[in-house]
Amino acid sequence: MKCPLMALAVVPLIPALVACNTVPDSTNLRSERAELTMLLHGQVQRCYVVPIASRGAPSATIEVRLKPDGSLAQGPVALDGNPNSPVTQAALRALRRCTPFKIPAVFAPQYPFWKTLRIVFSS
Repeated sequence: MKCPLMALAVVPLIPALVACNTVPDSTNLRSERAELTMLLHGQVQRCYVVPIASRGAPSATIEVRLKPDGSLAQGPVALDGNPNSPVTQAALRALRRCTPFKIPAVFAPQYPFWKTLRIVFSS
């Protein structure tokens, strides 16, 4: 079964999240997704610090698999970009520092949607 992904971008200190969506779409669900995306975005943004020397460097896409409590199910993985670049390393540090994510209980039924995230980090 293919899993459509939802995106959230990280432009200077703004992460792009892509979440696996396996549940039917509805207006209410889209609204809840938007709320969850903003919530996660804020948590990641607070932890993401790009070294000044890497401003303008290529972005990095990181995949994160989460447990229902918001902690890491496995370590974050760089999907593209140079794995040793300052942007990628800053992104990996941010994700390790920010987890477990604080996810309100109201979003627990949507776990299949947010258990896998792809986050694009820019400099």
